[in-house]
Amino acid sequence: KALRLSMTSGASATSENTASFPLRSIPPQSSLAYTERFSREFLQRWRTRADPLADNVVRELARHNELEHIHDLLQLVRDKSHHGESVFKTFLDSASAMPLWANFEQMERGQHILITYDPIVRLSLSFGSLLGVGGQFPKMADVVRSTGLLDFEDYEMSQQRLARTGFFIVGLATPGALSPGREGHDGILRIRLLHGAVRHFVLRSGKYQEAAEVPVNQHDLAITLSLFGYVALRSLRRLGVRLSRSDVASYMLLWRFVGYVLGISEDLLPESLQVQQEFMLASTLMMGDRHTSSGADLRYSFLNTAERLSTKTLGIIPAGVLDNLMLHLLVHLAGEEYLEGVAAATGGALPTRWRSSAWFLSSIRGWAWLLSLIDQKLLLGSKGCDQRCTYFAALLS
Repeated sequence: KALRLSMTSGASATSENTASFPLRSIPPQSSLAYTERFSREFLQRWRTRADPLADNVVRELARHNELEHIHDLLQLVRDKSHHGESVFKTFLDSASAMPLWANFEQMERGQHILITYDPIVRLSLSFGSLLGVGGQFPKMADVVRSTGLLDFEDYEMSQQRLARTGFFIVGLATPGALSPGREGHDGILRIRLLHGAVRHFVLRSGKYQEAAEVPVNQHDLAITLSLFGYVALRSLRRLGVRLSRSDVASYMLLWRFVGYVLGISEDLLPESLQVQQEFMLASTLMMGDRHTSSGADLRYSFLNTAERLSTKTLGIIPAGVLDNLMLHLLVHLAGEEYLEGVAAATGGALPTRWRSSAWFLSSIRGWAWLLSLIDQKLLLGSKGCDQRCTYFAALLS
C-alpha cells in the first residue's frame, strides 16, 4: 500500500489544514506553506545559529594555523584531546553522548535499505536530492561556491564531491558503524568539522553578504538532512522501490541520528517523515527559487557530462540521448514546476518526452520492483535474513 503523508496546504500563509498525498507524489507549489510549527519567524531564527562546539574547535585550530586538511580534521582533534586541551575534549565528549531515542537495532533496517538499493539510492540522491531539490536553495550553493569546493564547470571536482558523498553513505550503511569511534560515526564528525571550517573561511573571506545570518547555519543543515531523508525516500518511491511503514520509520531514525551527530539542534530533527515534509514545504516557500540561480550551471553540467559519457562509448550513444535521459530523470524526481531555471536554460521547455527516456525510466522501475520483491518477500532478501536470524535467536534463547 502506498504510504500517505499529512501535508500542509495553502499558498503562503500559516495553515493548519492538511491533505493526504502518496509518498510518490511531488507536492505542488500551491501546497507550500508555513505552519504553526514551522513559521517563517521560527525558520529565520535558526538561520542565525551555527554549531558552537565545532566552531570553537575550528577557531582554536585556526589560531595555530592548523586548518590545512579540512576534509579530515578529526584525527588532529583527537590528538589534541589526548593532550588535555579542553575545547577538543568537550567537542568529542558531546559527540559521543547518545540521545535517549537512539535505537541502533531499529536503525539497522535503514542501513540495509542503503545497501540493498545502493544503485537506486545513488540516483535518488544525485538527481532527486542534491541536484533536483537541493539546487533550488541558492544561498546554500553560494556558500559552498565561495570556498572553491563547488564549480559546475569543473567535471573532476564534481566527481570528487559525489565520490565523497558515496563514501560517506557507505560508511553509514554498515550495522554497528554508528557507534562512537566506529567508521560511520567518525565520518559524520569529519563532515561536522568540515562545516565548521567552511563557516570560518567564508566569514573571513568577506564574500558572505547576509549580515543577519551565518553560513552553514542550522536551517541550512536541516534542509540538507531533509534531502537525505524525506526527499530521498520520495525519489526512491518514484523510481519504484516499495518500502513498508516500519522501513520508512527505520530510515528516518537513521538520518535523525546522523543529524544529531552533525550538531543539528533537536528542535530541527524530524520525529517522523510527515514532520520533515512539513519542514521542507515551509523551507522551500521561504528559500526556494525554482532553479532560477542554478539552472544555467546545471544545464552546462548535464551537457558536459553527456559529451564525456558519449565519448567513452565511442559515440555509439549520442550525447543528445544521454542529456535527455538526465533531464528526464531530473524532472521525474524534482517536478517540472520546480525547474523553471533549468527550462529557461534549455530554451523555455524541458524535452523529456523521448521514447528512449520513457524506456530508461521504465527499466529503472522494473529493476527497483525486482529488488523490492527480493528484499521484502524472499528469504534471500535482507528482511528475510533478519527474520530468520530473529527466529533462530529465539530458538537458542
